[in-house]
Amino acid sequence: MRAGLVVAQVALSMVLLLGAGLLMRTFVNLVRTDLGLDPKNVLVAGIAFAPQEQLSPESQLATPPANRKASRMRVAIANL
Repeated sequence: MRAGLVVAQVALSMVLLLGAGLLMRTFVNLVRTDLGLDPKNVLVAGIAFAPQEQLSPESQLATPPANRKASRMRVAIANL
């Protein structure tokens, strides 16, 4: 019984080591992959949206879908 548990423990540890090795190899391949662009010249910006009011289920049923969509859309004109 004890020998069987030792064999199972060694087999499980070998499977875990093999999985860790494959994970490391995949990570190295991902790091070496060409992105197709120069990351030095990339600009990242965040956008914060204003919180929207939530309509109750009764008022959602009372309002036609087209009007609900128009009331949710608050579009500002932006010139670039």
